[in-house]
Amino acid sequence: MIPAYSFPAIEIGSLSLPTYPLAHSLAYVAVGIIVLIEAKRRGADIKTVYNTLLLGFIGAIVGARIGGVITDFDYFIANPSQVINLGSGGWTESGGFILSMILMVGYLRKVRFSILAFFDLAVAGLAARFAVSRFGCAAVHDHIGKEMVGNWPWGVEYDGAVRHETGLYSLFANAFIFIILWTMRKRMKTRGMLFVTYLFLYSISVFMIRFFRAEYLPFVSNERYY
Repeated sequence: MIPAYSFPAIEIGSLSLPTYPLAHSLAYVAVGIIVLIEAKRRGADIKTVYNTLLLGFIGAIVGARIGGVITDFDYFIANPSQVINLGSGGWTESGGFILSMILMVGYLRKVRFSILAFFDLAVAGLAARFAVSRFGCAAVHDHIGKEMVGNWPWGVEYDGAVRHETGLYSLFANAFIFIILWTMRKRMKTRGMLFVTYLFLYSISVFMIRFFRAEYLPFVSNERYY
């Protein structure tokens, strides 16, 4: 069993860095580095790739906030000033994903850059992004899981019980997916196949991990939809 822990901030001398936003920020840095490395290897236009990444980043931040406000609409209607308080919660990855896709696909179509070619060179970075960001989730127990049946070595003590830590599960799953994609990226010649492989592997990982998510704990369990 892993003893109870929480790392809301990383202390470096007198400097205190909030773990959750730090991990997500580093995740986007990882995406940029990995995607640009792969774009250079493939001989893609670096300026186009960079602009697409920038639009994706903007879409992820703005869309995640919009999605969070919509999801918790009653709260933000009652507290409108909290909409611009970025530390007040109210973020959804689905909202960020949707707006990012709209902006990136729209730009790629405008500059006549193959959408599938871009996704092929970006998916390894995307897997790395989730692996890094999930460290922040696990550090603050943002995705704590169900109570374990038995005291398994990877169980985490939380609120007097031993539970699954699905943030860690997602971290290792995405790290594994990244290794697979990075290994296969030079072998797959058919455009779009690497992207499809990512979707397949990521979908399986999410489907399996969701079975271990807690359902009734306050503040840590997200509402889920079919």
